[in-house]
Amino acid sequence: ARSAVETVRIVRAIARRLLDDEAMLNALDAAVGDGDLGTGTARAATAVLGLIADLEATGVLHPDPAALLGAVGEVVADAFGGTSGPLLGGFLAAAAPHLRGTRTGATVYAAFTDGTDAVQRIGKAARGDRTMVDALLPATEAAAMALGATAIDVAMLRSIRDAAAEGAARATGLAARRGRARSLAAQQVAGQPDPGCELIVLLLTYLVEEVAAAAT
Repeated sequence: ARSAVETVRIVRAIARRLLDDEAMLNALDAAVGDGDLGTGTARAATAVLGLIADLEATGVLHPDPAALLGAVGEVVADAFGGTSGPLLGGFLAAAAPHLRGTRTGATVYAAFTDGTDAVQRIGKAARGDRTMVDALLPATEAAAMALGATAIDVAMLRSIRDAAAEGAARATGLAARRGRARSLAAQQVAGQPDPGCELIVLLLTYLVEEVAAAAT
């Protein structure tokens, strides 16, 4: 099916782009945390590329984006390492079922809602704790604005990405109560970008760009 093939192309493209960001993400994380976010991201991206290669080698392409995204979530949770793996894997696993069948603004909102709920449940983080939740909650709120849309388009995804970026920008002024920087004193992290938020923005940016490329 065209939908499955296009989803595979987008997922593969995002994973390849993330490999190029390893050093940048590690440097970002080193300012406030362990300095290994890029390494974990690269491990997860490599594992996702391996998953896709295995699917293609066996001639098994998932029939819908939901099944593929669920499989990607499992691989990410396992390969990423640390706390970010279960969080991102949990988001994808919870969001995936909503992408089965016809995909509308309502399904995007449901995917972000359940995905973000999973991240909050696993990480026990709330808005203002300076974690990826501070990017995901604004993104979910932006998705709510598109509830009536009958299809997913680039403009919708861009508004979600922009809301996440605004949330990430606000998080730079927060003290870390949870997440990657929680062990550092507040003055060491205030004013520094939160790596988890920045990774969410990066993922959404690549999603927007790859969907836009597919639409041309």
